[in-house]
Amino acid sequence: MGAMPPLPDSPDPPDTSDTRDTSDTPDTPDTSEPGDLAAAGSAEERVAAVADPKQALRLLSDPHLERDAVAALAQRRDLLTSYEVRKALVFHRETPEVAARRLLTGLYW
Repeated sequence: MGAMPPLPDSPDPPDTSDTRDTSDTPDTPDTSEPGDLAAAGSAEERVAAVADPKQALRLLSDPHLERDAVAALAQRRDLLTSYEVRKALVFHRETPEVAARRLLTGLYW
């Protein structure tokens, strides 16, 4: 076997030649998409933008969603065809009690 070259005494200093100004660049990338529910504005606008059960589940995953918005989702028959949406509505803390009890009877136990 051949002899190994000696290790340097200290590592090379970091390269500081990159002088681009990144002060106005956000730390996290912008992941919003057109039609993104989070960017829609008020709760009423977000509920009106819900087109399918997946979007409703994403909206119901917000524990701070207003009571009026949850009640509006609970009245949408097109969304109540999804078992997952019914379950999320029953377990959401802002769902009106009457709506939650009505949906509770259809859940599997």
